[in-house]
Amino acid sequence: MDDLAEQPSRRKYEERHKSLAKRTHNLLMDVIKRQHFELTHDSHIPELLNPRGFEEIVIPATEMFLQEGDQVVFGFIDMDKMKAINDKYGHPKGDEVIKMLAEVLQKYFKRETDIIALNHPKEGEKPQGGLARRGGDEFLLAIALTDIERVKMFLQDAKEEFEKEAQKITPEIVPSFSFGLASMREKLEEIYDRDKIQEGNLAVSQIEAVDAEPSYLMVSALQVAEMRMYKDKSERGQART
Repeated sequence: MDDLAEQPSRRKYEERHKSLAKRTHNLLMDVIKRQHFELTHDSHIPELLNPRGFEEIVIPATEMFLQEGDQVVFGFIDMDKMKAINDKYGHPKGDEVIKMLAEVLQKYFKRETDIIALNHPKEGEKPQGGLARRGGDEFLLAIALTDIERVKMFLQDAKEEFEKEAQKITPEIVPSFSFGLASMREKLEEIYDRDKIQEGNLAVSQIEAVDAEPSYLMVSALQVAEMRMYKDKSERGQART
């Protein structure tokens, strides 16, 4: 009889224990997710990835597109006239302008999932992509399944909108930005050309195994994009602003 009397209380104890364990697990997962979010997103503009988050998303996606033979375009974006804005209006206004640029870029390069564009964007549709704040007034961009000219077109449209909106914050200075673009395909073609020269000393497959790594391609393409950004800035007379 005692065993029968104890069964309901034991069941209640087990149910409470399971419920507590589930709540503890959910709380722990929330903490882990929050910590991961903080580690991979910009602390001042949390809607944007930071460089670590950018790598975490873009490198696996680049590997996938590399296997499929598809295209990825990388971009390097840097604000113009930032020093002049900070000197005249102060750093708080400068921060407002940087946030405005982030908002505009997000409108033109949406990130709806944790992997950059899995489908070809339709005609006129804004491409999905990985967008990150590198720090200060610098931004990184990765767009899949499209070409440089199309990305350039969207960036020009974004620039016009940004200049219009940001001037409301700094009326006497028209903020703008410079950008450079490079494609993953460019880096692959560069590797293959070098292979033809070096294949007598080292097997082509060995060179490809080292140089066609997604992380190498991403870093190399971003370096080219950064150089092109500085060229754009210099040609537009923004090198010292």
